[in-house]
Amino acid sequence: MWSVRGPCVVLIFHLVVGAAGQELAGGGEENIVRGDNIVPDDSDYDYSHFLPLNDFHVNDFQDDVCDNEICWSSICSGAEDLDNTMQCGCCPNKRPVKLEDIDLTVSCSPSGAVVRYNLTDVLGFGLENLTVVISYQMEGEQDSLDSQEVEDLDDTEFSWPGLCSGVSYQFCVEVTHAHMSNLDEGNMCQACTAHGPPASNPSSLLVSGGLTYLSASWPAVSPQCDDLTYQVLLNGVTQDQPTDKTSHMISFLDPGLYNVSVRAENNEGHSTQPLPTTLYTIREITPPVDVQVTHAVVNGSLTTQLRWNKSIELEEESITRRGYLLNLYTSEEEDVPRLTENFTWDEMETSFIFDSSLSWNTKFSLQTFFGNHKSNETE
Repeated sequence: MWSVRGPCVVLIFHLVVGAAGQELAGGGEENIVRGDNIVPDDSDYDYSHFLPLNDFHVNDFQDDVCDNEICWSSICSGAEDLDNTMQCGCCPNKRPVKLEDIDLTVSCSPSGAVVRYNLTDVLGFGLENLTVVISYQMEGEQDSLDSQEVEDLDDTEFSWPGLCSGVSYQFCVEVTHAHMSNLDEGNMCQACTAHGPPASNPSSLLVSGGLTYLSASWPAVSPQCDDLTYQVLLNGVTQDQPTDKTSHMISFLDPGLYNVSVRAENNEGHSTQPLPTTLYTIREITPPVDVQVTHAVVNGSLTTQLRWNKSIELEEESITRRGYLLNLYTSEEEDVPRLTENFTWDEMETSFIFDSSLSWNTKFSLQTFFGNHKSNETE
């Protein structure tokens, strides 16, 4: 008999408890009765370690995932099916990459920027198709000034040369992979503003000129910033105002040897790097030299033959008119020549006949001319 009743009693007890639970639940009471017939307080049980169950995972890009440390703990990392695990139901498939994971730092100056990062932790996340691209741009602009994909993920820094002083730049490290979610920060950036004078001066300097001027030209320095100017110096002394062009002419110079240089400047000063320098001579215009005079009687008339050599060399590329002047004086009292003949730069000889219009005591002198400039006369 005992062996039969015992189970019956137990069965009736369970039915009574179940009915009581239903009755109290439907009787309008706010508290919920647990299966042991005890009404818990609001704080009787802590459900915080249970994460909301997500039944709608999107594997390509998860936009309905939660950010909780339990997702990266051994509890969830060992779960075979996250969708069916209450604690891990809303965790992304892989740990997302955030700024603090890559230790991003940037230092910059007009000479360039150094971007430092560390992918060691990210490489331990087990991400597939991991791609890292480094780029930089002016702050507020959409287009990148340059970008480079990181080929060796063990690298820890990348450098860009040349920045404009006073300009704010954004330096970014973009990390993408096959398990992206809305928790991945993707393009992680840090701002940096360079300050200081230009990092370099022009690499070379070309100088040409004439009798009273010289013209200097040079290649532009990089980067070509809005406040970049150039200052030409003669013998270490600045000449005229700075220019934003890559050439400059200086006029009204006296004859002499000049040390010509140029430097780059901006609102914060001038570059302290070595200057390109060229020596240039402004020559004094001088009369012809090696003058030779020979006389001969030709057909009963006295003929004089003159020959001379140039005393200076002038720039071949100059188109300024140049040559020689032959001045003939028929009297010692004359201050102005009776006759002046012009000769081209390559003509260095001539002859004239003494006749009724040109007496035997006629004297001559030679001059070199260049544009409107004339040398002294020969004796």
